[in-house]
Amino acid sequence: MKSYPEYNDGIKIQDYFKFIKRSYRILFVMLCILVGGSNVLLGKLDRFFSSPPPEIISIESLRKTIHNDVTLYYYGRQPYTGLGKSYFENGQLQYEINFVNGKMEGEYKLYYENNNLECTGNFKTGLKDGYWKYFYESGVLKKDENYDFGILTDWTRSFNIDGILISEKCWNKHGELLDCE
Repeated sequence: MKSYPEYNDGIKIQDYFKFIKRSYRILFVMLCILVGGSNVLLGKLDRFFSSPPPEIISIESLRKTIHNDVTLYYYGRQPYTGLGKSYFENGQLQYEINFVNGKMEGEYKLYYENNNLECTGNFKTGLKDGYWKYFYESGVLKKDENYDFGILTDWTRSFNIDGILISEKCWNKHGELLDCE
């Protein structure tokens, strides 16, 4: 093992280099905060220093981005997991959806201001999946359709305000329009 000579004041060169490295680290941290803010330094560690997101949150407080055709929702810098709700100005529930790792997951419900259901369906990993129904404000079925991981499959049927079928479209498993007959 190599030994280091001592300075006149008794500080070893090894300790001096440790002091210089620590000083440069402090200077680097201060420069990063000055230029890019604390988020530059904290990166993925900021979740350990910030408060966790609430279990139920107003959807308007989430930041959304689109990645690979899937909308992702963030609370701060982290993908949000929990229940999201949105309200009309009068305080009535407008819609609610569950999020898992920033993606919509599970049952989705959208309401009219009169509290009647406007739309209901399911999401899987951020994509429409399964049977979706849309309603007129009176509560009569307006349209129903089926999705398979975001792709329209099987059929789409539209109804008039009296509930009478006015159009029907058919789709294959790849989302290509077919003849319904």
